[in-house]
Amino acid sequence: MEHNKKIPYDKAYCSIGEKREYSLDELNIIFNKVNGLGEIKHHLFCPNCKMAKLSYTAKTNIRRAFLSANNLEEHRVDCFYRYNYLSKKKSIEYISAMSDKQIEDRLDSVLRKLDNVVEAEVKTSDKDYIDISATMIEARDENDRPIQRVTRKKKLSDRTKFEEFNNVYLFYGIVKLQRKDISYDKGTLYALSVISEKNRVICSIKCGKNKFEIKEGIYYKIAVWGLLEKNKGFINIKPVKMSAMKIVEAINS
Repeated sequence: MEHNKKIPYDKAYCSIGEKREYSLDELNIIFNKVNGLGEIKHHLFCPNCKMAKLSYTAKTNIRRAFLSANNLEEHRVDCFYRYNYLSKKKSIEYISAMSDKQIEDRLDSVLRKLDNVVEAEVKTSDKDYIDISATMIEARDENDRPIQRVTRKKKLSDRTKFEEFNNVYLFYGIVKLQRKDISYDKGTLYALSVISEKNRVICSIKCGKNKFEIKEGIYYKIAVWGLLEKNKGFINIKPVKMSAMKIVEAINS
């Protein structure tokens, strides 16, 4: 049976007072100070669609504090939090079964969304820019009935946000790249290093025998469906298949 993980909430929108988002850490501090959340407890909503009511559950000796939706159906149909994640195994299975054209259409939709947010993305904004439709996959349950699931998504611009390794993500961003040529006894393999604003390597994308012509100092828009790996402190992205990666030159630095 396929087990699907619910998308966690790391923040909530409060509809009273300053009408702003509170991170889970902020809610924990408030709870510990006043032994509860006070009035805001009844006015917490999904940070994305601001429609689904959220509940805060305090930590115990065996469990961290968390936010949960009272009813998933309260989310907008285009809200990422309405759906459960597809597992690593099923993500690879369904993406691999998609045609190259179907995958290209998804990646193109991600790159188009980045057209108007170049400066914000370069500055490592926390905002998400891609539509739910880019990550959504129609899967099948144990009774072969169609169900909607989503793959994880992650911006490439911030290494500190990389967690839950050994999962499939739709990575995207506007970043600088450097090509790495790796020689071995049968030839050369290639990888692309994703470079931060401070010229540090965020991660590497495995490209196999695909040699991308990369210009240094140039920003690229990139979208890749891949497996997030960590080995001896190094973070790598392995595309589900090579057609699941697209790179387009964006702006000059």
